[in-house]
Amino acid sequence: MFKALISYVALISLGTLVFALTNRLSFLDAMYFTTVTLTTVGYGDIHPSNHFAKIFCIIYVFVGFVMITFVLNTISQQVMAATARDMAAARKKKFESLSAPGSAERASSSKNLDDTTSHHMLMATKKIAIVLMPLIFMMVLVAIFEGNMEGWSTIEAFYFVAVTTTTVGYGQETPKQQVSKGLAIFYIPILVVMCSTAVAGVRDVIDRIVEEKKVAQFDLKKVLNTCPSNSNGDISKETFVLYMLKATGKISADDINELLAHFEILDVDNSGTVNASDLALEGPVNAAV
Repeated sequence: MFKALISYVALISLGTLVFALTNRLSFLDAMYFTTVTLTTVGYGDIHPSNHFAKIFCIIYVFVGFVMITFVLNTISQQVMAATARDMAAARKKKFESLSAPGSAERASSSKNLDDTTSHHMLMATKKIAIVLMPLIFMMVLVAIFEGNMEGWSTIEAFYFVAVTTTTVGYGQETPKQQVSKGLAIFYIPILVVMCSTAVAGVRDVIDRIVEEKKVAQFDLKKVLNTCPSNSNGDISKETFVLYMLKATGKISADDINELLAHFEILDVDNSGTVNASDLALEGPVNAAV
C-alpha cells in the first residue's frame, strides 16, 4: 500500500506542477484540478485554457487513469483483504461450532433449512451494514462540512457528495471556497476508494453468503447418496472436498478434467502417482520426442 500511495502522490505532484505552470493556476487550484481529473470526477469548474495544457491533459488523462486505477485498486484490495481475514476468522469459528459433536446449531441447521436461510439473510444484512457504515459516515461528514462552507441546502450537499463519490461529477455544485478546495484534495480520493471498497465488499459478502447457503443445503444424507464413495460406502476427505467444490460451483467438470489430463502427463510411468521415478523417466521421453 505504501508504494501505491507514493505513486499517487508522485502523479498528483506532476499534474499539479504542469497545470500550475501551463494553465496559470494557483498551486491549490492546480492540485484540486489534478485530483478531480485523476479520480475521474471531472466537475468542469476548472479546465485547460490553452493548447499546450490540452495536449498535456490528453496524455495525462490516459496515462494517469491507468496508473490511478492501479493505485486505487491496490489500496482497495488491501482494505478488502483485511476485511476478508476478519470474516474468514468468523466463518471458521462458526463452522467449528457447527461441526462439534452434539452441536445444537448443527442439529437445527440439518432439521430446518428455512431457519438456516433466515440466519444467512440476517448475517448478510449485518455484514453489508458493517461494510457500508464507514462510507456513509464519511459522506455525511463531507456533506455537513461542504454544506456549511458553501451555503448549500441539505439536499444540495448530499447531491454533491453522491455525484462526487460515484465520480459522476455533474458540476452543478462544486467547491468554491479555498478551504473547501483544499480539503477536497484529500476527501475526493478517500470517498472514491471507500466507494469502490464498499461495492466490492457488498459483492463479496453476497457471494460468500450464497456459497455458505449452498454448503448448508448439503446434509449428510444427501452427500452420502450423491458423493462418490469406495466399496464400503466411505467418503474420504479429499473426495468430499472435491465433490463440494464442484457442487457449489467453485470449480467445473472441465476444470477437473484439465487437471486430471495434466496429472496424466506428469505420471510418466502410469503408476497412478507422481513421484521421483516420473521425473527420471521424463528426460528420456522428452529426448525421444
